[in-house]
Amino acid sequence: METLVARPEGVAFAPVSEADFRDFARKHGTSEEVGRIGTYLDDKGAETAEPYRIGLFGCGKLCAIACCTIIQYKNAETHACKLDSIIVDGDLRRRGLAGGLVCQSFLLMLDDPRYDVTKIYSYAVHPATIRMLHRL
Repeated sequence: METLVARPEGVAFAPVSEADFRDFARKHGTSEEVGRIGTYLDDKGAETAEPYRIGLFGCGKLCAIACCTIIQYKNAETHACKLDSIIVDGDLRRRGLAGGLVCQSFLLMLDDPRYDVTKIYSYAVHPATIRMLHRL
């Protein structure tokens, strides 16, 4: 019997470039419930928002991505965070990866010294995202 050995990369959360985000979204950004999943790249009015992209990597492979957009309030040093999109590899869905990724994304973003986030919100339309946010 062959012994399975875990690869050393394990699980990691790390920033994702815009190019990698775009490629992953093109490949995996559809669902049976809503069709194509929109991202901040589709929002022409979001030029003032700064994307905060985080990926969930398993054994060195990008498995899921989340993006928040950060907006600085006018006349204040504080920021708002909008949960923009969550996309999971189609073969890995319904395993709780999105919830873990969103929680870790919020923790990393809240710990980032560039931001003083005082509000987090979402305009979720995907049924799975709505269920996940209710659980969180």
